[in-house]
Amino acid sequence: MVAVRTDDGRYAGSVSVLADTGEMGGWLASPRPRSGPGHGTVLGRAGAELGHFHLGLPTVRAGFEPANLASAGALAAVGFVPADAPPRHTLGDGREVGARWSQHTAPWRPPCRCAGPGSAASTGESASSPAAAGV
Repeated sequence: MVAVRTDDGRYAGSVSVLADTGEMGGWLASPRPRSGPGHGTVLGRAGAELGHFHLGLPTVRAGFEPANLASAGALAAVGFVPADAPPRHTLGDGREVGARWSQHTAPWRPPCRCAGPGSAASTGESASSPAAAGV
């Protein structure tokens, strides 16, 4: 999922959730806005919603480097709590980094099945998911 700044249309960041593991990852391209929640908080909330509402996952996990207090704060702000995990994590490129993990848990529910092109949901007539409603 890509986040775009509403003031100038530039990328603000991205978040993704792996359907098989529930692991969430993302990046930010721009600084915090002047008012309201920061981009990290918005993306953390969107990642949790993507995992729970669209993928049907009861738990979504997010890892971050221990010194990254902004990530820890953004995740905590949307209900992620510390999770037990190894203190080291191997990235896709083989590098090993220090890691802290948080998790967000919600009651299981069947995943949302988006209607597709031409439906009321795709034309903006109806927004049935909390994420689509700007949560």
